[in-house]
Amino acid sequence: MSQPHAGPGMPPPAPAVQPPGGGGGRGKTVGIVVGALVVVGAVVGGLFASGVVGGGDDASYKLTAPRTVAGDYTLKGKPKKGKSGEVFTKDGPGGGKRIPGLKADGDLTAQYRAGTKQLQLGGAYGEVDDPKAGVDWLFEQMQKEFAPIGKPTGKPKEYSPSGFDGDSLKCQEFKVDTLSMKICVWGDSSTIGAVSMADMSGGLSVGKAAELAAQVRSDARVKA
Repeated sequence: MSQPHAGPGMPPPAPAVQPPGGGGGRGKTVGIVVGALVVVGAVVGGLFASGVVGGGDDASYKLTAPRTVAGDYTLKGKPKKGKSGEVFTKDGPGGGKRIPGLKADGDLTAQYRAGTKQLQLGGAYGEVDDPKAGVDWLFEQMQKEFAPIGKPTGKPKEYSPSGFDGDSLKCQEFKVDTLSMKICVWGDSSTIGAVSMADMSGGLSVGKAAELAAQVRSDARVKA
């Protein structure tokens, strides 16, 4: 399983690990889940951890990493926080790309877990001129970075779960070996966030993932 190049501000992704016990088949599945989330975390971290060029001072909201999100997901480790800079993809230094219409005050990535369910949040906040364009751009970048380890199913679909008041929320399924992962991206006037989710029980639909992403946004997004 190849992993994306780590650009400035993006630590090298940790290797996939296989937890002990639970039988060979289950252990392999757990290893796939962990490895896939590590790679997705590296992708999202690479897009956000180096931030974007800009310095908007009029953001009305910012993103935080609370101890729990979406009910029972608990923060694991310390969130990674950054300032504005340049978004690097695997093109590496000098090949940075910018989220269209976003001037950032800051960014963060954080990992959460609830039993066998895992979730990663990555986001930037500041001024977002065109939230929908930013959401579409992020999906394009993630699909490119994700290509070495898996493939998307269909196209990103727009969702409007209860309580979501942003400009755009799109979700898509990605397949890694036998694992189904769901990735949702939201955009509003001051934040853009990506939430990647995997549930070993197999009970997470794309629609449910959209609801969880909306809850994560509600929990992580606070007044600046």
